[in-house]
Amino acid sequence: MRLWRIQRNIDADVDALPEAKQANLGDLLTRGNRDTRAAVKRMDQDALDDLTGLNVDTDMRAGLAPKYADLDADQRRQLTDAISRDEAAARNAALADTDGVSDALRYFCGRSRSLPSAGGSVGGNRYYTVQSSGDACSIQTDFDSPMWRVDADVRDSLDDRLDSSQFGTLVNNNIGTEGLESIDDLDTISSVKRADGDIVISGDKGDIDTEMTYPDDRAGFYTRNSDYTIEEIRDKRASQVGADVVEEDIAPNLIEQREGWEVVYGKQKGGTDAGIDVIAKNADGDYVIVEVKYTGQNKAVGKRSLKSTRTLDDGSTATQMEDEWISNAFKEEIESDELDVEGEYSELEIAIENKDYEKELLSVQDSSPTKSVDSNLETKGIDIVNVIRTGNILK
Repeated sequence: MRLWRIQRNIDADVDALPEAKQANLGDLLTRGNRDTRAAVKRMDQDALDDLTGLNVDTDMRAGLAPKYADLDADQRRQLTDAISRDEAAARNAALADTDGVSDALRYFCGRSRSLPSAGGSVGGNRYYTVQSSGDACSIQTDFDSPMWRVDADVRDSLDDRLDSSQFGTLVNNNIGTEGLESIDDLDTISSVKRADGDIVISGDKGDIDTEMTYPDDRAGFYTRNSDYTIEEIRDKRASQVGADVVEEDIAPNLIEQREGWEVVYGKQKGGTDAGIDVIAKNADGDYVIVEVKYTGQNKAVGKRSLKSTRTLDDGSTATQMEDEWISNAFKEEIESDELDVEGEYSELEIAIENKDYEKELLSVQDSSPTKSVDSNLETKGIDIVNVIRTGNILK
């Protein structure tokens, strides 16, 4: 009796459906929830015919019901075409919200976005194809991009702020919805690119030049930039990963990989050392004092991570990366024979004395924060922040 009452309130003519489709509808109404039944009531005859004709299980059909109720006829045809050839596409579309599915169809059908050549690789092992002619559009996509799962406000914001190539790079990535939120958290986004298998985003937060990197091969990021296997790293405590792996191996390697940069000083003195981690020279020949951090916490980089102090000659206290802290650490801890570049000490000493250097915070985060950088780092005079996020690969 309850099923008959639900069917009675449906606008479409249920009796006009073939027997097999009526059976699919009966299963859907019996097993679906309130949202599913509300979606079915909103459907016109064509939408109900399309939904009940899908070759999917009842749970997937329930997830797809709101899409078939609210998408227009063109997008329903596109969705049916996409999921009829790919069970993963059907499953992912069922789990996504209607706005995400609609935006994915609009993107892949080229109504507002231009795409690389059809059939091209989009990163990792994922591929797409697009065939478009007039109003017809046949696509193959698994709807698995984080772009279609992230909050619509974030997606719309990135759509407005990025050009089609940059937006496409983010569509075809595996950085997660948290990564997309953190990118949108930047005040400005100057570039989004794929470099050596990584997604690299450059921009500004406040007055701080910010670069965020999301490696495709997250475990490989640690092993190719250090002398450790991933199992050895996972066996270490977080403080040991920070000191032995990130500070001693990874940070100097990453800096040396920058075009025109060289490491002037990078002597590792232990995990509790409150001294300078790395001193580098950039492509312009300017010195850069680099503080290296590692964390597994799901928080944006901020000044709270720069909390160690040094006692100055006059008895006052200087906090990490303040100019007085840098000057004291250089004088007390760095000898001329410890520099990696011979004959550099006198020039560096003058630069430290005159505060003629830039400050960089290089942070490796085995986590996925939804924020980019805490702008309170400006109070420390930080000029550059480089963040590499590996999304809990060590846990």
